[in-house]
Amino acid sequence: MQSAAEVQRVLKIILVLNLAVAAAKLAYGMWSGMVSIQADGVHSLLDAFGNVVGLVSIRYAASPPDRDHPYGHGRFEHLAAASVGVLILLGLLEVGSGAWRALTGQQVPRTDLVGLAVIGGTLVVNLLVARYEARQARALRSAFLMADAKHTLSDVFVTMLVAVAWVGMRLGVRWADPMGAVAVMLVIGRVGWSVLRDNVPVLLDAAPLDPEPIREIVLAIPGVIGCHQVRSRGSQSAMYLDLHIQVEPSMTVLDGHALGHRVKDVLMQRFPGVQDVLVHLEPDVPEERHD
Repeated sequence: MQSAAEVQRVLKIILVLNLAVAAAKLAYGMWSGMVSIQADGVHSLLDAFGNVVGLVSIRYAASPPDRDHPYGHGRFEHLAAASVGVLILLGLLEVGSGAWRALTGQQVPRTDLVGLAVIGGTLVVNLLVARYEARQARALRSAFLMADAKHTLSDVFVTMLVAVAWVGMRLGVRWADPMGAVAVMLVIGRVGWSVLRDNVPVLLDAAPLDPEPIREIVLAIPGVIGCHQVRSRGSQSAMYLDLHIQVEPSMTVLDGHALGHRVKDVLMQRFPGVQDVLVHLEPDVPEERHD
């Protein structure tokens, strides 16, 4: 399990940067009337809000196992990551409203070189933040940081689309701004779906590992005759396995206990993300074999 203190430190740094980027985009977007930049600002503001959610949830996710949560509190992090995905999709409503106003000609935006400076500056910041967060997510093996990094990285592509819209507006293409906003909506929707896809299965106990390779590894261990009912749950950084193995009926309890520990040690070595393995021993009775 990643260090909660280190993950929170990363999130605090990114929170400050995301708030600064969001403020710059929203301020200029509202002043200029460019709906695509406003939409980009909403996207960055969702990043900042996701950071706040992460800071609160990871504090609970790092709590040690207790009587009510014997497997720990790791799912709080995935719940927070999934909530970020929901927030992203909710942000589509605001973006869509602005895009509609622009398409129907209810507002006429203006462009100037200040807008170019805002777009260029926030683009650089977004790129640096996304790379930093993704690197820290891999180092700390944090599901939440990885989900948030995907959201932040999407800001880079969104800002590029906004830059194209700004150029189009400067060239007199009136529909460039609303079309840019629509493009932002598509990007936000894709990222939201990606974050939900990566985290909801963990909450629903989807199997993170294919049982067949595990079965092959276990059958190669001396003393194991059969292996079946292989099940796994959790995330790639915190997985739990349980399985049944068949052994010689004459094996003593002491030898069976040692074999069970050997199976557990081998699997935890082969799959670093496995936190625990429950091994159930059965006598190898021909009529009860599971081939």
